[in-house]
Amino acid sequence: MLVASCGGSSGGDSGNPPTPTQPQNNAPTVSISGENSIQEQKEISLTAQASDSDGSVESYSWQIVSGPSTTLTNSTTQTVTFTTPDITEDITMTLRVTVTDDDSATASADFNLSVSRIVKSVTITGLVTDGPIPNAALTIIIGDQNFELAADAEGKYTHTLDVDESMDNDLVRIRAKGGTTQSEVEFYSQLPSFASIQSQAGEDGVLDKDDNFGVNITNVTTSEYALITKEVGVPQSQSVLNQALVGIDADEKLTLAALIKIVVDGEGDNEFDLPPGVNSTFDLVSSQTAVDDLTNTINEQNPSLIDSTKNEIKDDGDLVDSGQSGITGDFLIGSTSRFEDLFLEATLSTDNTGTFADYSSGNITWTQNEQGLVSITFVDDVRSNGFPCADSGGSQFVCQFKYKSATFTVIDENPIAKAISINFIGDEITVVSEGEGTVLRNDVSRPAELSMIEKSNTITPDGGKFSGDWYINALYYVETGKFASKVTFNSDGTGSAQTPSGASRSLSWSIGNNVLTITLSATDTLAAKSFTYWMIKGVHTGYQFWATTEKTDSENHRRRSGLMLPEQQITLTESDALGRFREHYGSSELRNNFIDNYVNGASYYFLSNLRDAWHISGRTLDMVNYLDSSSDTGMSVRQCSENATSEQCSLQWHQKIEVITRNNNSWFARVSYPATSPNSSRVVQYLKGQSTLTQFDYFWLDNKFMYFIEDSQVLSNQFTIKTNADNSTSRVVLTNGNEIGTYSIAQGLLKLDQAGAVGVTKLNMFDREYLNVCGYPEGTSCDSGEVRNLYFDSAVASRSLSTPTPATTSLAIDGTWYMPSSPDFVLVIRDGIWVHMELKSDQDPQGFAGLEIGSLTWNESSGELMVSKVIDTNGVYGFDSSLMHVATVANNQLTLDVQGESPTVLERLVDANEPRVGGFIEYPLSTDKVFVNVFLPDNKFFEAEYNPAMSDGPGINYGSYVYNADSGFTELTYELNQLNTDDTTFFLYQAGPDVLHWKDTNEVGAVVRVMPNSTQPYLDPYKLKYERFALKDGDVTHYIDMYSNGTADFITNGQTRSFTWTVTLGQLNLKAVTPSAGLAIEAYVITPTSEIDDGWNVDVIKLSHPTVLENEDSPDHHARFSGTLRR
Repeated sequence: MLVASCGGSSGGDSGNPPTPTQPQNNAPTVSISGENSIQEQKEISLTAQASDSDGSVESYSWQIVSGPSTTLTNSTTQTVTFTTPDITEDITMTLRVTVTDDDSATASADFNLSVSRIVKSVTITGLVTDGPIPNAALTIIIGDQNFELAADAEGKYTHTLDVDESMDNDLVRIRAKGGTTQSEVEFYSQLPSFASIQSQAGEDGVLDKDDNFGVNITNVTTSEYALITKEVGVPQSQSVLNQALVGIDADEKLTLAALIKIVVDGEGDNEFDLPPGVNSTFDLVSSQTAVDDLTNTINEQNPSLIDSTKNEIKDDGDLVDSGQSGITGDFLIGSTSRFEDLFLEATLSTDNTGTFADYSSGNITWTQNEQGLVSITFVDDVRSNGFPCADSGGSQFVCQFKYKSATFTVIDENPIAKAISINFIGDEITVVSEGEGTVLRNDVSRPAELSMIEKSNTITPDGGKFSGDWYINALYYVETGKFASKVTFNSDGTGSAQTPSGASRSLSWSIGNNVLTITLSATDTLAAKSFTYWMIKGVHTGYQFWATTEKTDSENHRRRSGLMLPEQQITLTESDALGRFREHYGSSELRNNFIDNYVNGASYYFLSNLRDAWHISGRTLDMVNYLDSSSDTGMSVRQCSENATSEQCSLQWHQKIEVITRNNNSWFARVSYPATSPNSSRVVQYLKGQSTLTQFDYFWLDNKFMYFIEDSQVLSNQFTIKTNADNSTSRVVLTNGNEIGTYSIAQGLLKLDQAGAVGVTKLNMFDREYLNVCGYPEGTSCDSGEVRNLYFDSAVASRSLSTPTPATTSLAIDGTWYMPSSPDFVLVIRDGIWVHMELKSDQDPQGFAGLEIGSLTWNESSGELMVSKVIDTNGVYGFDSSLMHVATVANNQLTLDVQGESPTVLERLVDANEPRVGGFIEYPLSTDKVFVNVFLPDNKFFEAEYNPAMSDGPGINYGSYVYNADSGFTELTYELNQLNTDDTTFFLYQAGPDVLHWKDTNEVGAVVRVMPNSTQPYLDPYKLKYERFALKDGDVTHYIDMYSNGTADFITNGQTRSFTWTVTLGQLNLKAVTPSAGLAIEAYVITPTSEIDDGWNVDVIKLSHPTVLENEDSPDHHARFSGTLRR
């Protein structure tokens, strides 16, 4: 619309009319309403309050701009809905809404929402005590969270735990560490899951010892925790914890607790420190070695202290839970510490009746008083297994224990098992074939600390594991003992079991609740038989079990115990067979004997050389020896001699270890002794380690003889345990049968007390035949003591009395000498012998090509040299006895000053780049036997020989040679042949820097450098006698048994061959008594090239000379290899 202007300006332009202004869009406004705080995992809605002053709001868009993400519902509407995320700590989430109007203008608003986690809370109040422990520093560990606090001066503590609800199933563990005056204290208590302790705390939310005794952090809870971690590590779940609690042995836990208490509380004569290298009480009970160390130390000083401390703990209400919970139910009662210990069964019914079972079973009645003491009366005749017994006159019998009554208290308990202190009263009665036996002792007391496990609480077998082959201990009993059967489980509940005779017997199996049931089918001779197995410990991939079955006419053993494990694919190697194998009684207890297998194929039983040999085949390791009577006297041997018949040589000992499965140094195997206990076997655990001893220890020293040399005599020390008149025991030493004092071991040192004078013996070094030790008076050291060897075998000690021939002392003048500018003569000096070889190099009619041999004396200080010649075929050449000779040696130069002549300077014949250059001898030089080879530069050679016994020489040969380094083939060209040698070809090989091997037609041997140019070792025949060696050629191992009469057994692939042996100049020569088929001669030469820990690296040449020789230069008649000769 045009509007006329009013009162315009005269004389001015009227102009264009103005453009109308478009109205500007206003952006919308928005805000957010809703609750600004909420717990995690709760639903919440937020609403956007939006308006537009000049239009309308067309859209909404919600998003999370900070904090954890979650799913937004209706995120494009005015109201958004979502569930707050699961969080572990309080957080703030920021949400943003953006609105858009009808003109595309936008506006945003943010909203901060506080999200708090759901917290569960419980207050723990308890006591850190062993005395108590004042001001202990505590850490409560739940999952990955630690809560730090401190106990007060009386050891009391209280702490409220606020944890995220996501930690409900996390286990609770408490650690307590002593203050500065008790820095060695480190206690633990393992509680169940947080949800469990919250439930136990009840409505007041306070967990005290009446709710869970584990709030008291004590020596007992620490011992229990150590046993738990030994079995399963630090438990991460309730099920794993429960599994470990089943198998904890009551007496073992109490004993470990007593050791802690003695260390923490001991005073005066009963004060004991932690063993060296052990830093805390928890470290102590976590190490079996430390436990054994401390136990031995305490028992030496006060043999009753551990038992009295255990009784003290049992009476302390702050240390043990006397257990007022109900005791009705079906129980397994026994010690879980040893695999094959049998167990008891008891049913305690609510009407105070029940049953009890040992070897036999019967009815009982029982009561429990207000103090928790349970009293049992045996209504029926219940008896134990048979055991050895004797009457007052010393007559031996087999007895049974006839139960009459029992009392027990619960000294500790957890949700799975109880620890009880029980005392049985009964009579010892002889076992007779008919009627009632004789009562030898009335009202005998049998006290024990045992585990009492409710049958429904044992470990539930994992059905998924039971497929394939397993080995189960004691499935059968046979006349010679138990038989561990190989059992095949099929997934359909069928299977088969190996019988002692090796046959297969079908079976069915099932797992119901926590029990494995196996039913063996009937056979023509055996009735069907069912077994019920309770698993009491997880052991590697299998279990330790207790089981029952029915007695039958053919088998009256009702109970079974031991290990069952699944078979692993295993093929043993030689390295697997080597080392020490020590059998376990139980997971934490080792037997006191062991076997040591060495690389030479020898097996020693408990440090004794019984001439056993080991062999491997597949998964089986065998240790055997034989009784060989093919010689005049029967003797134990590792293998039958070559020509012995089966009547002359028979298997005497056989230990067979069939490896089932392995876990690092823990081996599980079926072990049997076929030669002595046919058809019997056991499933055992072995600890595999190194064959060594580093300190004295009772387990191998008790009841052992050790032999030593004194005044050129072999004397014996017998370390034995003597029973005293009061039935106490003492460790005493008998020298040649006479008691000389008592012995003890402290920190690995042997102490011998002879009427108050204490001598200390320290173990320096272990060899399989002896110990090298240092003995010194207590209070001093080895510096003021005596070093000697203690031998395990008297025969070895006796051999040490034989003095070996002393080695010849080398002189600086020894060696092969020549003049490089005029190499027409060579001088060889060794073993006090002078050998001079010279060609005719001038026109002197009195000089000849020839040889001098004589005995030599040399004064190294003055240089004066004398030679008493026995052979002189070179005329005026060589040594002139009428003239003074002075010889000086500097480095590799020999200067000869001969009276009236200019000095002659010779150089040692050696070439760093060609070890073949030099002088070599085949046997020690003497004035009546000489053989010398000299290889000069430029492929020239000398030979000298004199052996009147063989009509050889005296004379020399000289010439040139062609040597093929690849084949060893060597061909000589003689320029001088005084020895009339017609053989010009042979094979020659380097065997280390100072030895050459040779093979010539039907002979093989070695020559040794006159003066060694290296540290190449040499064999000592004295040290080879009586030894056994493994000669290893790649994957092939030959075993060599060396005998003092110069014979040897040479064993390859189980076949024994008879050889003779000699050592010449440190080289071992072996020759077959009867060569292999098709051979006229079979021989070896073995040369050590360097030393290794248990022997040598060696070069070997073998001669296989055929009975029909078509080509004496054929390389097919000998072989060489580099390998090892190991003891």
